Amino acid sequence: MRLRLLLIALLLAAVAAPHTHAGTARKEALVRFADVVWLKVSVETPEELVAAEEYELRITVRIVEVDGELNKLIIKGIKITLGSCSMEYVPDTPVVLSAGGYKEFRVRLKPRFFAANMAPGDVRDDNLRIDFAYYLEARRGRGEAVQEIIDSGLYTVFASIPVRVLAPRTYVYVQP
Repeated sequence: MRLRLLLIALLLAAVAAPHTHAGTARKEALVRFADVVWLKVSVETPEELVAAEEYELRITVRIVEVDGELNKLIIKGIKITLGSCSMEYVPDTPVVLSAGGYKEFRVRLKPRFFAANMAPGDVRDDNLRIDFAYYLEARRGRGEAVQEIIDSGLYTVFASIPVRVLAPRTYVYVQP
Protein backbone atom coordinates (compact mmCIF):
# COMPACT_ATOMS: atom_id res chain seq x y z
CA MET A 1 0.00 0.00 0.00
CA ARG A 2 2.83 2.41 0.88
CA LEU A 3 4.63 1.53 -2.33
CA ARG A 4 1.48 2.26 -4.32
CA LEU A 5 1.06 5.67 -2.61
CA LEU A 6 4.73 6.43 -3.24
CA LEU A 7 4.34 5.59 -6.94
CA ILE A 8 1.24 7.78 -7.22
CA ALA A 9 3.06 10.65 -5.49
CA LEU A 10 6.03 10.27 -7.88
CA LEU A 11 3.73 10.24 -10.91
CA LEU A 12 1.92 13.36 -9.71
CA ALA A 13 5.25 15.09 -9.08
CA ALA A 14 6.46 14.18 -12.57
CA VAL A 15 3.29 15.52 -14.18
CA ALA A 16 3.37 18.75 -12.14
CA ALA A 17 7.11 19.38 -12.68
CA PRO A 18 7.99 22.27 -14.96
CA HIS A 19 8.95 21.35 -18.50
CA THR A 20 12.48 22.00 -19.71
CA HIS A 21 11.04 23.41 -22.94
CA ALA A 22 11.22 27.21 -22.94
CA GLY A 23 7.90 29.03 -22.91
CA THR A 24 6.73 32.27 -24.37
CA ALA A 25 7.64 35.71 -23.16
CA ARG A 26 5.17 38.59 -23.16
CA LYS A 27 6.47 42.13 -23.38
CA GLU A 28 4.46 45.36 -23.49
CA ALA A 29 5.33 48.96 -24.25
CA LEU A 30 3.50 52.27 -24.35
CA VAL A 31 4.50 54.16 -27.49
CA ARG A 32 3.76 57.71 -28.62
CA PHE A 33 3.52 58.36 -32.35
CA ALA A 34 4.10 61.99 -33.48
CA ASP A 35 3.28 63.36 -30.00
CA VAL A 36 -0.40 62.68 -30.72
CA VAL A 37 -1.33 59.00 -30.44
CA TRP A 38 -0.50 56.67 -27.54
CA LEU A 39 -0.36 52.99 -28.49
CA LYS A 40 -0.03 49.98 -26.25
CA VAL A 41 2.00 47.35 -28.09
CA SER A 42 2.15 43.79 -26.74
CA VAL A 43 4.23 41.00 -28.18
CA GLU A 44 4.26 37.31 -27.36
CA THR A 45 7.38 35.56 -28.54
CA PRO A 46 9.02 32.23 -27.79
CA GLU A 47 12.05 32.51 -25.52
CA GLU A 48 13.78 29.82 -27.54
CA LEU A 49 13.74 29.26 -31.32
CA VAL A 50 14.75 25.80 -32.54
CA ALA A 51 15.80 25.67 -36.20
CA ALA A 52 13.72 22.53 -36.84
CA GLU A 53 10.38 24.31 -36.19
CA GLU A 54 8.32 27.32 -37.28
CA TYR A 55 6.99 29.78 -34.71
CA GLU A 56 4.32 32.43 -34.53
CA LEU A 57 4.97 35.92 -33.19
CA ARG A 58 1.78 37.61 -31.90
CA ILE A 59 1.78 41.39 -31.88
CA THR A 60 -1.21 43.36 -30.56
CA VAL A 61 -1.55 47.10 -31.15
CA ARG A 62 -4.19 49.13 -29.28
CA ILE A 63 -4.81 52.88 -29.36
CA VAL A 64 -5.19 53.99 -25.74
CA GLU A 65 -5.18 57.79 -26.00
CA VAL A 66 -5.23 60.57 -28.59
CA ASP A 67 -4.07 64.13 -27.83
CA GLY A 68 -6.28 65.92 -30.33
CA GLU A 69 -8.30 64.48 -33.20
CA LEU A 70 -7.05 61.42 -35.03
CA ASN A 71 -7.93 61.32 -38.73
CA LYS A 72 -5.90 58.24 -39.73
CA LEU A 73 -3.37 55.88 -38.29
CA ILE A 74 -2.28 53.26 -40.78
CA ILE A 75 0.11 50.40 -40.03
CA LYS A 76 1.69 49.59 -43.40
CA GLY A 77 4.04 46.86 -42.26
CA ILE A 78 6.21 45.37 -39.54
CA LYS A 79 9.96 44.82 -39.75
CA ILE A 80 11.42 42.13 -37.49
CA THR A 81 15.16 42.00 -36.93
CA LEU A 82 17.02 39.20 -35.16
CA GLY A 83 20.74 39.80 -35.02
CA SER A 84 21.87 40.73 -38.53
CA CYS A 85 18.85 39.12 -40.28
CA SER A 86 15.61 40.95 -40.88
CA MET A 87 12.26 40.20 -42.45
CA GLU A 88 9.24 42.30 -43.27
CA TYR A 89 5.60 41.45 -42.71
CA VAL A 90 3.26 43.40 -44.95
CA PRO A 91 -0.49 42.76 -44.55
CA ASP A 92 -2.60 42.31 -47.71
CA THR A 93 -4.16 45.72 -47.09
CA PRO A 94 -2.81 48.48 -44.83
CA VAL A 95 -4.35 48.26 -41.35
CA VAL A 96 -6.30 51.37 -40.33
CA LEU A 97 -6.63 51.92 -36.57
CA SER A 98 -9.14 54.24 -34.94
CA ALA A 99 -9.37 55.61 -31.41
CA GLY A 100 -10.07 52.73 -29.02
CA GLY A 101 -9.44 50.19 -31.75
CA TYR A 102 -6.92 47.36 -31.77
CA LYS A 103 -5.39 44.90 -34.20
CA GLU A 104 -3.53 41.65 -33.72
CA PHE A 105 -0.80 40.62 -36.14
CA ARG A 106 0.43 37.02 -36.39
CA VAL A 107 3.82 36.75 -38.02
CA ARG A 108 5.35 33.39 -38.91
CA LEU A 109 9.03 32.98 -38.07
CA LYS A 110 10.68 30.37 -40.27
CA PRO A 111 14.08 28.76 -39.66
CA ARG A 112 15.53 30.24 -42.84
CA PHE A 113 15.03 33.64 -41.16
CA PHE A 114 16.16 33.08 -37.58
CA ALA A 115 18.73 30.30 -38.08
CA ALA A 116 20.50 31.63 -41.17
CA ASN A 117 24.25 30.98 -41.21
CA MET A 118 24.12 28.58 -38.25
CA ALA A 119 25.76 25.15 -38.26
CA PRO A 120 24.15 22.13 -36.58
CA GLY A 121 24.79 22.27 -32.85
CA ASP A 122 25.19 26.06 -32.69
CA VAL A 123 23.51 28.08 -29.94
CA ARG A 124 23.17 31.86 -30.24
CA ASP A 125 21.76 34.38 -27.77
CA ASP A 126 20.39 37.37 -29.63
CA ASN A 127 17.91 40.24 -29.41
CA LEU A 128 14.68 40.60 -31.35
CA ARG A 129 13.73 44.06 -32.61
CA ILE A 130 10.30 45.12 -33.89
CA ASP A 131 9.72 48.20 -36.09
CA PHE A 132 6.42 49.57 -37.43
CA ALA A 133 6.03 51.30 -40.78
CA TYR A 134 3.18 53.77 -40.23
CA TYR A 135 1.32 56.79 -41.63
CA LEU A 136 -0.53 59.24 -39.35
CA GLU A 137 -2.87 62.20 -39.93
CA ALA A 138 -4.19 64.16 -36.94
CA ARG A 139 -5.24 67.59 -35.74
CA ARG A 140 -4.36 69.26 -32.46
CA GLY A 141 -5.49 72.55 -30.93
CA ARG A 142 -8.60 74.77 -31.15
CA GLY A 143 -9.77 77.72 -33.18
CA GLU A 144 -7.02 79.44 -35.15
CA ALA A 145 -4.32 77.46 -33.32
CA VAL A 146 -5.25 74.19 -35.05
CA GLN A 147 -2.15 72.28 -36.04
CA GLU A 148 -2.33 69.70 -38.84
CA ILE A 149 0.01 66.79 -38.22
CA ILE A 150 1.08 64.40 -40.94
CA ASP A 151 3.81 61.93 -40.07
CA SER A 152 5.13 58.65 -41.44
CA GLY A 153 8.17 56.51 -40.97
CA LEU A 154 9.66 53.44 -39.37
CA TYR A 155 9.29 53.43 -35.58
CA THR A 156 11.18 51.01 -33.32
CA VAL A 157 8.97 49.74 -30.51
CA PHE A 158 10.94 46.85 -29.03
CA ALA A 159 14.68 46.99 -29.49
CA SER A 160 15.76 44.17 -27.20
CA ILE A 161 13.68 41.09 -26.61
CA PRO A 162 16.19 38.38 -25.64
CA VAL A 163 15.84 35.17 -27.67
CA ARG A 164 17.98 32.03 -27.77
CA VAL A 165 18.36 30.36 -31.18
CA LEU A 166 19.27 26.66 -31.36
CA ALA A 167 20.32 24.66 -34.40
CA PRO A 168 19.95 21.00 -33.42
CA ARG A 169 22.61 18.49 -34.34
CA THR A 170 21.78 16.25 -37.24
CA TYR A 171 22.58 12.57 -37.31
CA VAL A 172 22.71 10.49 -40.46
CA TYR A 173 22.43 6.73 -40.23
CA VAL A 174 23.50 4.61 -43.18
CA GLN A 175 22.48 1.01 -43.59
CA PRO A 176 25.19 -1.26 -44.94
